[in-house]
Amino acid sequence: MQIQLEENILVKSLNIENETQEIRYQKTLDFDDFLPESRNVITDYTCFLCKGVYYDPVCVAKCGHVFCSPCILAYLQFDKHCPLEKEKIHNCSNNLVSTENEDKANSEQNQNEISPSDFVSVDIINSYLNKQSVFCKNKSCNWIGKLYELKSHLEDVCEKQILNCPHENCTEKYFREILYIHSESCEWRIVNCQYCSENLPVKLLESHYHQCQEYPLKCELDCECFILRKNMKEHIDQDCSNGIIECDYLSFGCNEKFRRRDREDHLISKVADHIELLSKNAQENREKFSIEMQRIKGNVMKNEAKFTAWYRFLPSNLSEELYTDFNKVIDLNKKIEENFKYALNGKQILYNDTIDELRSKIIYLEQVRIEDMENKAKIENENLAMKEKIEELFSRINKIEEDKKSISTQKPNLNLSLLEGNYFFNFTFYLI
Repeated sequence: MQIQLEENILVKSLNIENETQEIRYQKTLDFDDFLPESRNVITDYTCFLCKGVYYDPVCVAKCGHVFCSPCILAYLQFDKHCPLEKEKIHNCSNNLVSTENEDKANSEQNQNEISPSDFVSVDIINSYLNKQSVFCKNKSCNWIGKLYELKSHLEDVCEKQILNCPHENCTEKYFREILYIHSESCEWRIVNCQYCSENLPVKLLESHYHQCQEYPLKCELDCECFILRKNMKEHIDQDCSNGIIECDYLSFGCNEKFRRRDREDHLISKVADHIELLSKNAQENREKFSIEMQRIKGNVMKNEAKFTAWYRFLPSNLSEELYTDFNKVIDLNKKIEENFKYALNGKQILYNDTIDELRSKIIYLEQVRIEDMENKAKIENENLAMKEKIEELFSRINKIEEDKKSISTQKPNLNLSLLEGNYFFNFTFYLI
């Protein structure tokens, strides 16, 4: 029985050790991080869980044991009891434990559950360790300083510290000493769109151009204009020379459609057709007016005959009143007829003005055509004169080339004559 209890105690002890080893504790501070002279004085400052030097040490108030703050927090995710107290309960002295003592140990263990609220910061240990000298965590860095200086060195100074790219969405990592090179060319660096000034990563800039409303595009109808994407429809509807438009005389019967740039050509080539349409429209309006006037006159005469027939049977006072009203109606009909004639004459005047304007345009364009022909003839004459001058210059150049060749064949005689001339010049100067 005693041997079996000893085996159970040993198994439970091994289970506790295995539980603590299954949790992967991060050893923030190792003894190798300290200088040799500092290692000898910190051997007692070892965390039971990570087996490294205490980092941000906290004391469990219920039992007085000290652990690294990150280590004990990781441990509490799996067990709510102090790891050292749990080991103590299962490893009783002399390996003699009865069933009654085991139950008592379990009840004590339940009473000793701990939580982060039971932790107390151990400033005296923290202060002592911060005064020790350490190496930089990055082995290729030669920095040596106090432990309390290590954090600021790694975060702000160390050239061998591996850092994430500062640009959002970039997953690249580089040493601090070369990070700026990557940062300047990172595809996730933020730039301004040169057209709409929107801030976006370089990687997305090309796709942004396909929807940027301020991006200039070549006209969809190939009019050789570059238009902002947001103004493209307005350009095609109102300004594009290749846009399809209707004739100005559509309301008069011209149903042709053409490109905006061909408008003047259409108006010039179809002047006769437009004049005919205007005349036809004017004639149709006259006929409509005549028919309408005949209808009005017929109604007036019909009503007048009826009124005369009724007038005989009416009392004198009422008949005079109705006769006055009837005369007002006749006057009103006359005014309507006059206004209709005036409107028709105004429209006829408008037609005549339009026809005159078209004829004046034809005369002006004919004058322009004659002037262009005269200018063309003048330019041809100037070209002929210029051609003659060029031929004359070429003939002079050829003559100079021939003279140059003849002079080169007489070079010795020329040098002698030059020497004689030089001698004569010097002699003359001496006499003077």
